[in-house]
Amino acid sequence: MENVIDLMRRKDLKYDAKKVNMENIEKQYRYAQMYFNGDGVEINDEEGIKWLNMAAKNGHGEAQCHLGACYYNGDKLERDYNKAVELFVMSKENENPLAYVCLGLAYLEGNGVEKKDRKKAYEYFKKAHKLGETIGTYRLANCYYIGIGVEKDLLKALDCYEQAIKNGYTDDIKIFLLCLKESVDKFESFKKEIKDGDGAEFRDFLELKKKIAVFSDFVELLK
Repeated sequence: MENVIDLMRRKDLKYDAKKVNMENIEKQYRYAQMYFNGDGVEINDEEGIKWLNMAAKNGHGEAQCHLGACYYNGDKLERDYNKAVELFVMSKENENPLAYVCLGLAYLEGNGVEKKDRKKAYEYFKKAHKLGETIGTYRLANCYYIGIGVEKDLLKALDCYEQAIKNGYTDDIKIFLLCLKESVDKFESFKKEIKDGDGAEFRDFLELKKKIAVFSDFVELLK
């Protein structure tokens, strides 16, 4: 029978090898960012892409998504939607939440996929939101507001926009204001239609009223 100490040593060596490998991948991705951003070195996109490719090939989820975005947008690399989507899928399999957003956009726009599919786009944004990706929450809000792959729902849209703002997403105040205005208009029409205080419709009315009040305060802070 093999010595227990020898078995423990083998286990430690295996663990250490994995740890070193992960540390190396992280360094590769960090070097890519340094060259792209000029962080301590001169900006050099060619070197950045070299390190990004290395990290992506070694299974770094964020690097795969970043490289995919370069192909998708034609940024630093020749645009290639098919390669981009392949990388987004790899990144998703490596549990990177942002990859779900990127795949959602690919299906929404019909790039690198068989065909446009608004329902799939919605499902990917919803998954990103559930994984805590703020951009996914924002994109999910757009789905509810516009009715992309799901029934239009102003209450859910306001709720998701509010969560996105709480998590630091403040890039598109125009759509926040449009959703808020449409919600206020709906609330006013609700007031004319509802004559009693019973039923699900009245509960929706009260929920919308509360959500409008809270969301208005959030939007005011962004102005």
